[in-house]
Amino acid sequence: MKLGTKGSDEWWEHVYRLPAFQDVVRQRKRFLAGALTFFLVYFLLLYILSGWARTFLATPVGMGMNIGFLFVLSQFIVIWVLCWLYLRWASKLDELTREVTEKERGALI
Repeated sequence: MKLGTKGSDEWWEHVYRLPAFQDVVRQRKRFLAGALTFFLVYFLLLYILSGWARTFLATPVGMGMNIGFLFVLSQFIVIWVLCWLYLRWASKLDELTREVTEKERGALI
């Protein structure tokens, strides 16, 4: 099967249709959907609590801070942790993608 050179549009379309590559795409989508859902729920929880549980968020915890302030700060920590987890996950997916494309490149030669 002659698909042209590695990097050509028809070669990438062929690789994209491979079941192994589709599995990598599914894994990436599953991780991103879960991470996005978690973060959106966590993010929107601040607005829900600020409307319905103001006294809870206003509870002092020391040094002039309250639970609401700490919750806002925790969102920065959560997004950094999610980014770190994604980078670790993406490096594994990059390796799987590299294996699939190298295997196909070997079949092309």
